[in-house]
Amino acid sequence: MYETEKWLVYEQQDFEADVEDLAKRLSNGAQMPLFKRFDGIYGIPAGGNVLATYLHYRLKLPLLAAPTRNSLVVDDIVDSGKTIAHYIEKGNFCVALFYNRQSSWEPNIWLHEKIDKWIHFPWEAPEDGDDRLAR
Repeated sequence: MYETEKWLVYEQQDFEADVEDLAKRLSNGAQMPLFKRFDGIYGIPAGGNVLATYLHYRLKLPLLAAPTRNSLVVDDIVDSGKTIAHYIEKGNFCVALFYNRQSSWEPNIWLHEKIDKWIHFPWEAPEDGDDRLAR
């Protein structure tokens, strides 16, 4: 990860390391691995879909087209909390790569605190004229 004047650039190798970290956290339950509680993984579109796919391969859980009561819900970022609120209110276990402490809702597991800069994820294309990928 590195910062430009306007962006926090989250690189592919950062993402892959975080996927491994999450897979370990979800696999290391005291009595039973946490992921065995879930009937599948639902990724909140669009960034959550990428994370869900990677975790699907690591945890051997099915990808879900819609969340169920017992699904693991994942997203790339919880900023305001509006998107994830519905899933938390329904009792889903929620995971995010980034979390803004000013959010009204906190996921069960999150890895990085969101800073004031916009985050560029590896699956996003830079827009014309921006400095996202400038070093």
